[in-house]
Amino acid sequence: MRRIMLVAPCVALALGALVPHDERGPLDLSACVQLDPEPAADGISLRFGNTCEHDFICELAWRLRCEGDRPGEFRPCGTAFTLDATSTRELLVSGDTCNGRTWQIVVDAWVCRHVP
Repeated sequence: MRRIMLVAPCVALALGALVPHDERGPLDLSACVQLDPEPAADGISLRFGNTCEHDFICELAWRLRCEGDRPGEFRPCGTAFTLDATSTRELLVSGDTCNGRTWQIVVDAWVCRHVP
């Protein structure tokens, strides 16, 4: 059974503006949250890492296309999760819903916002 994984050439990074001021001034969120994608047997493993002392709520959007779907038709998918201060979170984006058919995944965007 053949599977295809596609990750958009540039995973779009959308971050909320700035976290609240600390003693050094406002912090750029891109300095706090990083994404490390890795191919996995069942899909794409996405490891989110938070290096700051602030909690975040993150949202991830991707598209899935299964073999037999109309050409160019993708199914919108997404999830939301909490990323605690100085922690990591790993998510598996997969083609399981294609029930063994060949699939494609395109990661569109992710966004993390500071939890006040």
